[in-house]
Amino acid sequence: MYFSDINECVIENNQCHSTQVCVNTDGAYRCTCPPGYVALGLGQRCLDINECEQDIHGCEFACVNVAGGYVCACPRHLRLHADKHHCVLPPSYQRPYEELESGEYLSASIEYPTRYKPTKQQKKVT
Repeated sequence: MYFSDINECVIENNQCHSTQVCVNTDGAYRCTCPPGYVALGLGQRCLDINECEQDIHGCEFACVNVAGGYVCACPRHLRLHADKHHCVLPPSYQRPYEELESGEYLSASIEYPTRYKPTKQQKKVT
């Protein structure tokens, strides 16, 4: 005798919350949450994970929690690197500049006329 699997996800009596994703399995189903969310339990809503509070973000300067994830932010005179985690000097700030004995950079840029002391990581990333 052969029994075909019933897809519990297409029938309306599965116990997944509307914020959960129903995944059909052989003879059953399970409820999961989208990436960046955690389930509070069967039939419970998915809760956004705050990666910033859990310190799992890897941002060099600041972390901003958004629905389903996070974004890194940089101080006013820096820009986010292509890796989306590190802060770097923008091209207009990198030259012309003068490196001072203190390790700070003195920018002659009209856009960013200031002193700035990059971290070792910022020097390495640029």
